[in-house]
Amino acid sequence: MTKVLVIENEEQTREMLLDFLELEGFKAIGAENGLVGVEKAHTHLPDITICDIAMPKLDGYGVLRTLRQNLDTAIIPLIFLTGRNTKQELRQGMELGASDYLLKPFTPEELLKAIAAQLKRNNIFQQWFAVKSEDIAQSSEPEIDEFAKFATLFASCSQLKAVYEFISSHYQESISLRDVAKHLGFSPGYLTKLVKDHTGEPINQWIIKRRVTAARSLLLETEQSVEQIAEAVGYQSINHFFRQFRQYYGASPKAWRKANRQTYFSLNK
Repeated sequence: MTKVLVIENEEQTREMLLDFLELEGFKAIGAENGLVGVEKAHTHLPDITICDIAMPKLDGYGVLRTLRQNLDTAIIPLIFLTGRNTKQELRQGMELGASDYLLKPFTPEELLKAIAAQLKRNNIFQQWFAVKSEDIAQSSEPEIDEFAKFATLFASCSQLKAVYEFISSHYQESISLRDVAKHLGFSPGYLTKLVKDHTGEPINQWIIKRRVTAARSLLLETEQSVEQIAEAVGYQSINHFFRQFRQYYGASPKAWRKANRQTYFSLNK
């Protein structure tokens, strides 16, 4: 049964949401403020959290920051409830890693659609991951995409999903550890420990791996110059690109392309 945690300080609203969710077949858990909500999130590990923003003791932003800094709760989708439809508020929540917003007053249908969207999103990723992991495991190629190996680690630590997704979506930009940490609502120190404890390597190393494996594909599949490819995968310095590519593939991008393109085209005719 899907567990939904409702963190709402207005008792009437909270009880109404809990009753409605129970009628819809969810296991609904209530919390009257942010501090209690964080405690119950750690205790029950809900599938989704619905959280008001304006609350005493610990507001919704504080709840989200706290949940994102714990391994067990870091990727639980969180839907904010708010009575204020301001760009600043929306932007602040999304930068911290909120999954969705519902503007009060909302209809039961809007609530169910928001919950269903988050469940569907998680289900799609889990299916993709299962297929991707099997493909990687069965691959007979000696050179497996280095960054794809990161995906297989989700089998033991699903909390890394958001890290993987952010790097995959933004590696072409000039991102760093601090950018990833800010987006996810983690401290840089916590994020460093999280990734290194589960992968054995720091997060900046995974950003590099994503860039060089993307460059590898472009070198094989396109006629773009090495300079164009370096810029396309997020490098501002061509020398930096050459150095990091050589670190992983043992040759300069030009030499590697020359040595591997003929084999690539032969295999993909």
